[in-house]
Amino acid sequence: KAQDELRHQGALRAWVESLVDIRAERAWRSWTRTEMPDLVRDARREVEVAAASAADVARRAGEDARRELEVHTQGLALVLSAAADRAAATGPRASANLANGFVASVASPPSEHASGNSGMPNAEVAQALRALQERWGAELEAQGTEASLLGHTLERLEIRLATWRSELRASVAEVEAQQEQLRADFAAMHAGIMQDVRAHVGAIEELSGQLGSVDLRLGRRQDVLAESVASLVEERAAAIDCATDFILRSPAPSPIGGDDDDDDGGAGT
Repeated sequence: KAQDELRHQGALRAWVESLVDIRAERAWRSWTRTEMPDLVRDARREVEVAAASAADVARRAGEDARRELEVHTQGLALVLSAAADRAAATGPRASANLANGFVASVASPPSEHASGNSGMPNAEVAQALRALQERWGAELEAQGTEASLLGHTLERLEIRLATWRSELRASVAEVEAQQEQLRADFAAMHAGIMQDVRAHVGAIEELSGQLGSVDLRLGRRQDVLAESVASLVEERAAAIDCATDFILRSPAPSPIGGDDDDDDGGAGT
């Protein structure tokens, strides 16, 4: 009985474990087929959008920088050409002064040359530098705006990824909760089955005891009945023996007619 109970417990445990594994696998397949592709698709879309935006920003920044460099180079070429023409017209000393003034205007801030009397080329260089500074400031502001937009996009992407992680954790926690619930249900069912098995085993043992007591009583009654039958047989045999002995000991009866003749003859003589 103990071996049968252990075998039934092992079979029941294996069945419930397989049922839990099947339900967990179904839940995981359902999640991977329905929610996981959507999450991956959204993540890829967000990454593609962010990459395209970053590439566009980088491309536009490169183009703007190239244009600004071309404009700056053209402006410097024009200034140098005008300075060379004036130097050729004024002579070697004026050319040297103009060159020194141009170098000083490039090396020093534009405000110092605007307040001094360095000549017309310095004013043109300062004006060109101010224009470049304004353009570069606008470009830097635009790039800052693009960088801010890209930062917001990346922030939204991080928020979305955090949301996906939380949803994934929630899904995993839900699956684990379902597994725990299934384990609890299995434990409760196992306890109920074991209780029923114990009750059945107790009932069977009680019935076996009752059957044993009935068999014992029946055996006793059979013994009493056998003794009664044996005593009856012995009494019958004794009665038959007594009757036979009585019959054998009693005298044989004489014939009725013969006795009368003998009596008559004796009287006549």
